[in-house]
Amino acid sequence: MKRLLAILAMTTGLAACDSQASLKGQADDGEVFSGTATASLTAVIPSGTLHLVGNRGTTCVGTYTYDSVIAGVNAKLAYSCSNGESGEAISDRLTKTAVGNIGNRRVSFTYTTH
Repeated sequence: MKRLLAILAMTTGLAACDSQASLKGQADDGEVFSGTATASLTAVIPSGTLHLVGNRGTTCVGTYTYDSVIAGVNAKLAYSCSNGESGEAISDRLTKTAVGNIGNRRVSFTYTTH
């Protein structure tokens, strides 16, 4: 019983934790993006939100979800942008990079966790 209570106490303490990463990226047409991804660690599969701002005024918001189907260490980012474009990227936690698209443009990101 004491062991169960200790496990529940540790789990409850972790439920309030969030992990934040700074994102920096560039589209193949030269637009530079920066922003943050905040992943909530409360779910069985970590997920959260992201916010990107481009140097040409484009703002993108979306979600961040780990997908065990794509090798377990990757996450899928999906976002919609203020210019009407949308996109997806796949991140790799081991290399701290992500590649994908915004509309018809290819985009790549690097990120650092806090």
